[in-house]
Amino acid sequence: MQGISFWLADALFTPQKLDPLKAYVLITTHYLEEAEQCNRMGFMVAGEVVLQGSPSEVKASQPGQLIELKVDRTQQASNLLKHHLEGWRVSIFGDRLHVVLDDPDRDLASVIDVLAQSQIQTHSTRPIPFSLEDAFISVVQRTEGGTAHSAT
Repeated sequence: MQGISFWLADALFTPQKLDPLKAYVLITTHYLEEAEQCNRMGFMVAGEVVLQGSPSEVKASQPGQLIELKVDRTQQASNLLKHHLEGWRVSIFGDRLHVVLDDPDRDLASVIDVLAQSQIQTHSTRPIPFSLEDAFISVVQRTEGGTAHSAT
């Protein structure tokens, strides 16, 4: 693991949860692929732990269903959808959009229609699982926007 620091932090581990017969290492990293290898992790925003759990728990705690859209004019599509949806629900990943919908069967057609009205063509859509990066972006934006999230 490159670019990491080792710290001891009371914010993630309370004394009641620590087994005195085990060793604990706290790893801080900006590389979420590395965080996938941890047994337990936490996201911090403005110096506070806002969500913690195993990588699987963190991803599973995300609201809605993540939909990947391949569109032409990705940046314009993102800007447009952020005016029609809460901003945290839309993010760009490479040449794709990731959009969080509460009910894709109900909401996806209106998302595609909003894009089509602005002459932005949707080439494909598919549901995908949340990655830690998706979860981090969502948690940070919801926290900064004052939207509640659940921390375990």
